[in-house]
Amino acid sequence: MIKKYLPTVIGIGLTIFFLWLACRNVAFEQLGRVLSSARLTWLPFMILIVFTDVLIRALRWRILLSKAVKAPLLLMFRLEVIGLAVNNFFYFEALHLTN
Repeated sequence: MIKKYLPTVIGIGLTIFFLWLACRNVAFEQLGRVLSSARLTWLPFMILIVFTDVLIRALRWRILLSKAVKAPLLLMFRLEVIGLAVNNFFYFEALHLTN
């Protein structure tokens, strides 16, 4: 029974930890003011562009790895999203450490 839920518990724990890590120095009052002045009409287009970009990257990896492994596109998509998230996290942490 524990083995069945262990990956989910670990995933939720890591998500909470990384959310805390990402938000620990955020001034939420200032963030609220900035977000209230944002124009949200462009948000669907931006989401579509990001989704399309990640999909193209996943297709590229699927093509590049096609000789070695037959991976489903959804798996390549998920791995690309994880890779981008980890890359962004380490970049922002490096910026935080240099300032």
